[in-house]
Amino acid sequence: EQQGVMINPDRPLVIYDRMSFELDRLDCPDLEIALESTELEVTGKRGEARLGFRLTAAGEPVGQGAKTLILSGLRAYEPEALRGLVERYAGWKAAYLAGA
Repeated sequence: EQQGVMINPDRPLVIYDRMSFELDRLDCPDLEIALESTELEVTGKRGEARLGFRLTAAGEPVGQGAKTLILSGLRAYEPEALRGLVERYAGWKAAYLAGA
């Protein structure tokens, strides 16, 4: 929304590019992950999304991570079209979880 673009809801193309983690220690059986930052770089109809994560254990920071996604077929932001895509995704997710 901030960039004025969105993925094409009729043919969404999001490609996982890479992911990395840095851990300060390894003796953390119950890690928690939280989104810390988001960034989107748009070049025409393509984009690169970077998500930054914070890793904690028992409330203490123990590391960080990052994930990069490549987006293709970007188009002008349309709230109604995006809402429909989100609703379809939620339906797919619910159906998947019901079968798990």
